[in-house]
Amino acid sequence: GTWAIQVNNVGQAPKEFNVATSAETDIKLIWNPTPVMHPVDKPILVQATLLNYLSPIPDASVSVEFRRDGWSWKTQLYDDGNHNDGAAGDGVYAGYIYCYPEIVQYFQQTHGHYQILINVQSASTNTVRAHTRDIYLEPANESSTARVLKEGWNWIGFPRLDRDSNGEAPIDYSTISLAPYLTTIKAKEGSSHYINNYWDLTGPTMLNSIDGYILELVGVEEAELFESGALTEVTAVYNVSGSTWNWLTYPCDTRAYPEDALIGVINDIDYIQAQNWSSMKVNGVWVADPYSRKPLLRYGDSIKVRAINDASFYWNSTEVPPEDIRPIKTSILTYNEKAEYETLMIEGIEGNPVYDEIGVFQDGICVGARVAEGYPLQILAYTDASKEDSADLEIRIASATKGFTSLTPTIVQDYSTMSFGTSLHPSPGAFRSVNLKTGNQVVPPAFSMTRNYPNPFNPSTTITFGIPTTGVVKLDIYNVKGQKVKSLLKDNCDPGYHQIVWDGTDNGNRGVGSGIYFSRIEYNGKSQTQKMMLMK
Repeated sequence: GTWAIQVNNVGQAPKEFNVATSAETDIKLIWNPTPVMHPVDKPILVQATLLNYLSPIPDASVSVEFRRDGWSWKTQLYDDGNHNDGAAGDGVYAGYIYCYPEIVQYFQQTHGHYQILINVQSASTNTVRAHTRDIYLEPANESSTARVLKEGWNWIGFPRLDRDSNGEAPIDYSTISLAPYLTTIKAKEGSSHYINNYWDLTGPTMLNSIDGYILELVGVEEAELFESGALTEVTAVYNVSGSTWNWLTYPCDTRAYPEDALIGVINDIDYIQAQNWSSMKVNGVWVADPYSRKPLLRYGDSIKVRAINDASFYWNSTEVPPEDIRPIKTSILTYNEKAEYETLMIEGIEGNPVYDEIGVFQDGICVGARVAEGYPLQILAYTDASKEDSADLEIRIASATKGFTSLTPTIVQDYSTMSFGTSLHPSPGAFRSVNLKTGNQVVPPAFSMTRNYPNPFNPSTTITFGIPTTGVVKLDIYNVKGQKVKSLLKDNCDPGYHQIVWDGTDNGNRGVGSGIYFSRIEYNGKSQTQKMMLMK
């Protein structure tokens, strides 16, 4: 601004001076290197330095917006964000910018001229600034690929990377398409976490195409991992270390059974863990599930391999890939996957009871389940051995019409120690076979029906009832008008407690609307009714 300054000297007339001054609160946009042109399918590192004179401004809100022909895409930059310079509060706002998935959906021709706009608002200096820059995004690399990851844990590796001279790539650069949903990367050396808009690199600091990783996504059902760069050399020599776990990534495009993919080293390993299956060598024979959890490797899958000896090998793929078998999802029993599990091979149940699903319970909570397909049946149980009050694991079978039945182990064989017993204490990482029998059921003294749980509910609720003797049980759902909505059960049931799940659908398997419903159960000439509320 312009200031009027008056100077008074003794004995002289006052003098006035006009002084022009300027206060600098400016944004400097730093591009390293300046990307006048940049591939459309690769992340761009954007850095903006915000200063008040020479003092950094650490409390600003800094956004980046890409524009082209009426289309725009916006994201935030954070002080000590993805750039991880380790100096939070230095006024440097940065992050990798990656809007390729959105560009692909909007433009048929993705390459072209774009404009980048940076907007800054600083409360401490009452400052608003904007800076624009033009950039030309070049066509995508033909080698770019995308894989779909799901919410929760994903056992994946990175066969294709933009590597540096050491064969590595930054975590934030390579996984930017998963932001902000990627929260954890586990590796052999530990775990790194995305916290408060930056990576806490206490575990892996860089990614490579040899090691295996386990990624956790939170807050999204599915997200695409976009890959670019050179594919790792699949014919190179790989190494495993004896007496330890080796985290590996399968880099071949063709599906393969592990005994084929690891043919050069299969005699030097005795245990393999993957996301949906595990297999252990017992007396020279590999023990695994023969059904929908049959061992199979796909491009980019990560596995843990326990080696007996130090060994070297080449990855191998077959000319004719095996059938792409996917695990069948359970519908009655639900559980949450973790990054660690133990394996139970269910060898059989005395009396061969008929059921739909079988599950493992810890402290009353389901920690792993399978659809009934035959024996042996493999269950991956996500148990927690750290709970001090944790009792032995419980195994239950579940039927859509007859509820739950508890089972008792008769023989438990630990393949790691070749020991036998009858108890199932939580043991993450273990591989055990289990024979079972139907346990003694608690018989209620009278016909009873307890309140459904949860209530209110969305989308499903569990109805529990008990009967003292064998008899036909009929369970129906009605609306407030007295109209029958769903017939859940009409079958001969054994004495004991039973649980039936209503999934909020009618007899035509159509979802019903929010409101009050009634469950009515009839048994041996008696009936009981409970009120339920569905809230969507």
